Parts: sequence; structure tokens; C-alpha cells
Amino acid sequence: CPATASWPAPRWSTSKLILSATLPDGTRVGELDEEMVFEMQAGDAVLEWARSVIEDFPGLPTIISTHDFLNPRGERQTGRRMDLALADPGFNNSAEDIWLEFIRETDQVFLVLSGHQPGQAYRVDKNRFGHDVHQVLADFQRRSQAGVDAGEPVGQGLGDGWLREMTFRLDAENPRIEVRTYSPHYGAYASDLPTYAEWYRETEQPDMTDEEFVAADEFTVTLNGWRARFGVPTN
Repeated sequence: CPATASWPAPRWSTSKLILSATLPDGTRVGELDEEMVFEMQAGDAVLEWARSVIEDFPGLPTIISTHDFLNPRGERQTGRRMDLALADPGFNNSAEDIWLEFIRETDQVFLVLSGHQPGQAYRVDKNRFGHDVHQVLADFQRRSQAGVDAGEPVGQGLGDGWLREMTFRLDAENPRIEVRTYSPHYGAYASDLPTYAEWYRETEQPDMTDEEFVAADEFTVTLNGWRARFGVPTN
């Protein structure tokens, strides 16, 4: 998506997304959304900048992409070895601080995307206005089956090409996001591979069943109250 604004500081940026949809009467519409990208454990200066952007575009549905937010258990916690907020609290905020001080207090934010911590997780919480904020972790960097296939030792993390595909179905009676996980290396979605859980579950989500593990990488996010919150898309 093309960036429509930028700032000299390299740690944060913003872009606008066009999410297109077809309404039940056949009308093709586009809905303008905003995505803001934060550095890892963003500090107060980043949050102040984000507030200013929100104020400049009131009512615009907003996605936050940040390096580290959820862990694989769905908690807003980081590993202690990379806890920048602990090491330098004057310059960094923890994920929970970012939630409490910015995201929860900003009704336009409906989705938070993060990585850094290997694995997957999803949680939804109400913001101060009573609306859902969906939070999604997807990080596949330690996956190494492609290396094993090539005769390399187990543990040579290559990621195996896995990426998240998110399809916004804003034309549905109940708007939703369809989430799938795809590897161009294997040319398949997670649910297409009978060995998917066998390859990855033990190192990422050992407490899940195979079925639960696949479901954690292929699921639907229901955008409850979307029309009341953001209105009907316009041409």
C-alpha cells in the first residue's frame, strides 16, 4: 500500500489502505483505513505522534503494526532478554503500557498486528468505549522444515516461507477478516498439509492438539459492531 505521509524519524510510519467490498445490492465500494507502524516497544514520543495522526483523521478505522506485542500464550508480555521497557523505561513502553495508555483509549484502533515472538496467538479485548480490539501474533521465523528437507540439521530456522493472509470481507452482513497461513515454498495453506502440526506444533504450541494448532493459523475474526462504529463504506 502506498505511503501517503512520512516523517524523518525511521522508527514509525503511516500509510492508508483501501479495503474494497461489494455490498449486497452489488455496489462496489472502497473503505479508507489507516495503518500505523510502530517500532519495538514504542516510547512516549511515538505514542504522541500516533495521537496526532488520529486527531488529523478522526473516525478512520486504524490498524497498528508493531514488532512485539503478544506472546504465544496471548499475553501482552515480552521475553526478559528483549525487554526494552525494563532496560530503558524512559524511552520504551511495554506492550501492556501501550495498550493502557494508547490503544485502549483510542476508539479508532480495531486491530493490532505483531511478531517477534515465535508462534501464533489471538485475543480480543474491549477498549474504553466498549468496542473490540483484535490482537494477532504471527511469527514463523524459527520454522526449519525446509532445511530438514534439504538435509540441514534440525533447528536452522528459515521460516519455511510461511506468511499470514488476511482477507477483509466488509461486504458481508457481519463484516469479518478471514485469516489464513500460506507458504509459497510449499505452495500450500496450513490446512492443506497433513504434516503441518507434526512439523511445528511441538516447538510452538505443545499444549494444543493438532486440530487446535491448525485452527490457530486459520480462523475468522468477526468485526462485531463495525457499521455502528465506523459507518457504511462510501464510493
